[in-house]
Amino acid sequence: MSIFFGEKRPAKKKCCVPGCDDKDSSRFRFPNKNQQYLVSQWLQRINNVKLNTMPFEKLYINCVVCARHFLAEQLQFGCRRGLKPDAIPLLFLNQDQQILPSVPVHQHEATPRPETTVSSVNTRVNDVEVQSSSPITPCNPGGSNMECVITEYDQQIMPSVPVEQHEATPSATPRPETTDSRDNTRGKEVEVQSSIVIPITPSNTGFKRSTILKDIKVTRQKCLSPKSKHLYKKVIEKSNSIAKLSFKCKSFKSRLQAAEKLAKSDNFHSLMNHVNPLTYKFIMSQIRTQFQKPKARRYTIDEKILALTILKASGKGYKLLSKIFCLPTKKTLFNLLNKVPFSCGINTGLFENLRTSVKKMKKHDRLAILVFDEISINTLIHYNSKNDMVEGIQDNGNGNRERKIADYANVFMLKGVFRQWKQPICYTFNSGPTKSTTLKRLIIDIIKECHSIGLEIIATICDQGGPNQAAINSLLQDTTKWCLQKNVDKCFGFIVDGKEIVPLYDTPHLIKGIRNNLLTKDLHFEIDNKNCVAKWHHLEQFYLLDIGDPEKICPKLTDGHILRGKINKMKVKCCTQVFSRQVGVTMKKILTWKSQVNLDPGAIDTSTLILFLDTLFDSLNSSQKSGPPGKPLKASVTSESDHITFWYKCIKVFKGMRFYAHKQKKFVSVPTLKNFIHTLRGNCYDIHPKKFILLRVFQQDALENFFGCIRNYSGRENNPSAAHFLTSYKALLINNFLSSHSPGSNCEVDQAEGALDTFRHFITNETLEDATTVLDQDETHLEIPSALISSRKSKISRCTVTYISGFILRRLFKKINNCDECKKKLLYRDNDQDTDFIEARQYNRSKLIKPGTYCTYLISQAIRRLFYIIPRICNYNHISVILQNNILRELNFKIINFSCHRENSTILSKLIVRCCLFFWCKRVNAIAKGKDDKFEKYLKMKPQESLIDPIQLQAYKKYE
Repeated sequence: MSIFFGEKRPAKKKCCVPGCDDKDSSRFRFPNKNQQYLVSQWLQRINNVKLNTMPFEKLYINCVVCARHFLAEQLQFGCRRGLKPDAIPLLFLNQDQQILPSVPVHQHEATPRPETTVSSVNTRVNDVEVQSSSPITPCNPGGSNMECVITEYDQQIMPSVPVEQHEATPSATPRPETTDSRDNTRGKEVEVQSSIVIPITPSNTGFKRSTILKDIKVTRQKCLSPKSKHLYKKVIEKSNSIAKLSFKCKSFKSRLQAAEKLAKSDNFHSLMNHVNPLTYKFIMSQIRTQFQKPKARRYTIDEKILALTILKASGKGYKLLSKIFCLPTKKTLFNLLNKVPFSCGINTGLFENLRTSVKKMKKHDRLAILVFDEISINTLIHYNSKNDMVEGIQDNGNGNRERKIADYANVFMLKGVFRQWKQPICYTFNSGPTKSTTLKRLIIDIIKECHSIGLEIIATICDQGGPNQAAINSLLQDTTKWCLQKNVDKCFGFIVDGKEIVPLYDTPHLIKGIRNNLLTKDLHFEIDNKNCVAKWHHLEQFYLLDIGDPEKICPKLTDGHILRGKINKMKVKCCTQVFSRQVGVTMKKILTWKSQVNLDPGAIDTSTLILFLDTLFDSLNSSQKSGPPGKPLKASVTSESDHITFWYKCIKVFKGMRFYAHKQKKFVSVPTLKNFIHTLRGNCYDIHPKKFILLRVFQQDALENFFGCIRNYSGRENNPSAAHFLTSYKALLINNFLSSHSPGSNCEVDQAEGALDTFRHFITNETLEDATTVLDQDETHLEIPSALISSRKSKISRCTVTYISGFILRRLFKKINNCDECKKKLLYRDNDQDTDFIEARQYNRSKLIKPGTYCTYLISQAIRRLFYIIPRICNYNHISVILQNNILRELNFKIINFSCHRENSTILSKLIVRCCLFFWCKRVNAIAKGKDDKFEKYLKMKPQESLIDPIQLQAYKKYE
């Protein structure tokens, strides 16, 4: 149009194809430098010597190619560039051979690509008329490309392109003439007589559906009646849905064909034979997801569990691997854990799930033992928004939660006797060691649940902790009373559901107990009719014999094994390596020398004790059916082995043992000796004939390994918090205890084959409903002290609350889509008092908000109430619901409900509660870590006792 009005149109850049003098058609730049292959193809086709030595930046800015050198299929109208991404100049290039058939345009196409030969074209664009001198026939598609002879060049190529003459290539099969309605005519006549081989690239857009409006002779949708317009929209929606389903069907078919082709390949079978199943699944997942967009990737349950294992083992390692491989996000993995409905105490739903696995087991495989122990955890609390409860509070299950910060987690585990399976079944959180009464109740309830699903508990295993011994003794006393009432013979163990369970103590802990007592006392005992006295001083003398030599008598012994001030009393390894055959026989041999050595002759008694304890530990620690040479008692226990005879001799020796305390100058009673006798009697009590038993099963190694895995999953923290403990607990169950053995663990490598059930079905199914209910309003109603309500806040406090109110309102506006009417009313202020912090922190284009007067008052009063109520009901389930109901009842939030958004009060109260819970937990954790000295200074001000936060006070005392 500019030509008719006399305006001068800017001249177009000259086409860089040699000999091309086109001045009117469109111009196209070279592809960008990231597409090196296309750039090289363009340069090869154009064959301009000047361009080969030109830098790419200059080539990209200054050089263009006109539209007459491209096929019509390569032009794309409506886009920014006007060309398809893989377009290559093919026409009128003044080359002897216009197309190199060996260079495909689409590298990724697996199907043959047709080629076209233009023989003769005479096209008049204005009249939309096409005349051809010879018909169009496709050639035989026998090779990699299918050649076709085109003698008609219709409007699909380019109406404004003048065509040069070339030689013609004949063809056989005619093709009907085609015209394209998307014609952009310029009023020029184009005559073409040429012979060129042109590869026809299939369009990426696929088949274009004919419009419905053409059939009814309507050009625009607005010309339709309202009913017709509604019907037209419905038809279009269904048509789009059909097109999407058709595309999905084609996609599934192509994926299935690719999978079948891959499965039949030799390389595929070779890969399966050379890697383990876990590695194979990982490789296949990478092949499947590498070329997908991050949000389009989908992972199987096994792939998510493997990723979860890596994440829990090392967060930094997972972050690095996520940059190299396609792995699920952390949010995806934690959502996976949230689907496992584990809570403190006994979970009846989990026992019901185990019932299916137990039914498939043989009768002797159902024999199991119950192992329980405690692990120390960090005194940190965490608000779990998913379960709406504060974690890290004392919780023994069944709603029995107390307002005490937990620092111990008690775990119960089932372990198979003949079949080596293990299954964590219950956990609790406690402030300090678990009370014996609580422990006793849990033992009875768990055994009853196990009996109900078909498992048979024959023994319990625990260490010599005070509550453990008290709970076991209480169970034995109750059984004795029951036997007297029923007038039956006294049982060795305790009775639950009419079945006898034998309580045993962990053997490594018993050996460690003897060592710990020997550090401060002398042990008097009789063995083989000989009175002996063992002293730790003899071991110290033995350790210092090679003090000046580079060679060591016993290389494994270190200061941490012998020297009293450096011994790690919790490590079983430091005990059993001292009470070993190597130390005992070496000490006894040195004492037979006639030469002078700095070793008391009485050390012969200590060496006798060492050899006795070594043999005893071997007999109670068998892990293989046959023992090593020279140690027959390290084999499995059978009805024909010498184990029982040896244990009766040991019982006699232990009965004669007494510890003499030099400080008290008298013999003292030590529970370890009594517990050792009880354990040996329990092992002799019931041995199944025709069966062998590996006595390492009757130890806590499985549970100690479980604790080691949890510590490994916690990163640098040796003591995980309650929240970390729970996520690690779930992760280990789901991935079947897939974790490395901790080098510093207090046990040997566990030989169990895995969990009885990994509870994976919870991941794919809906989670179990929470049985806990919200308490009534009367039960949660707390009287706020009048001193707290009537106290006037300082200027600093008021400015801080105003700033926080602005933050909360900003979150509210996002929830209501920044409604202008609500914002206008909620931000109304009488004056600018107490907005100093907002004004000081406000900067250019800042998003800080000055809250309205009434909103500031509401939030201020709600915060004051919530920080008083939260520590006093932190043990309640559904705590946010309780708090929200409280402030909605005590404060008038209804005034902020408007006609456009009537749920403002609910949203705002929920935001206030969540913010207060988060900041309260953060403050308690800072005090527990010793990072908040302000609380200590606050206590020195001697405030009213009723106003002091009881949970913060507990955290402060635990840190002290």
